[in-house]
Amino acid sequence: VGDAFSISVENAHTPGRAGGFTYTVALDCGDGAGYGAVGTERERSCPTSAEGTRTVKGKVLDQDGRFTEYTAVVRVVKRPQSITFTPPPPASATLGTSLTLAAAGGGSGNPVVFGTLTPSACSVSGSTVRLLAIGACTVSADQAGDATYLPAVQRTATIAVVWLFTGFLAPVDSAPALNRVNAGSAVPIKFGLGGDRGMSVLPGGSPASMPVSCATGAALGPATPTETPGKSGLTYDAASQTYAIVWRTDKGWAGSCRQLALTLADGSTHTARFEFR
Repeated sequence: VGDAFSISVENAHTPGRAGGFTYTVALDCGDGAGYGAVGTERERSCPTSAEGTRTVKGKVLDQDGRFTEYTAVVRVVKRPQSITFTPPPPASATLGTSLTLAAAGGGSGNPVVFGTLTPSACSVSGSTVRLLAIGACTVSADQAGDATYLPAVQRTATIAVVWLFTGFLAPVDSAPALNRVNAGSAVPIKFGLGGDRGMSVLPGGSPASMPVSCATGAALGPATPTETPGKSGLTYDAASQTYAIVWRTDKGWAGSCRQLALTLADGSTHTARFEFR
């Protein structure tokens, strides 16, 4: 819709006739205006203003004075339009915070309307997203069509809603810092999550550690849960709003480095590197 298309009559002459004969042609765009003037017009531009099906026609007068009519069906469709987030929402954001969405729509000029496909994880009011629970928050963007444009294909974006992680707390520093400890010692791993999130904040297999290069931090072997060589249970201190877990290291790690990975139930992972004396 809104674009013009062309109709034409091809090969309107009599091959083999001495000197040839030029046919007289009239063309009809199928828009209700009827045939144009009869003449030698070979092509006609047909404007469009609405979607639908048209029957276009070509009428040819031969050398014997007879008209022959030819028809074809043309389908006029609306133009597509698309939506782009500007900029895209972040891959992750903190529980309890709000984000502002922005998007550019297509040629209809209609407003882009935002919504949520995961109301348990986030709510949307206007362009503001409120993050309600950890997990996946999927937001949507829609734009209506008009007489010329189709509705835009819905765009979505997913934001991982995570706890507010603070840590690692003393005596441990987060990667890329290298913590120097005695092999075989018990290392307290402390962190905060913005309050009491219950005692199920660590999924099975977390924390885990793996051997790494002391120089580059590159992995030198697979990760193993800290149950081997051992760990004490997770605790929570309400006064400081701090979680703690004691990592009992192995004396055999002396002279090597390891990376500890703390994966949380919100899907995020936080790391610290250690050099063992």
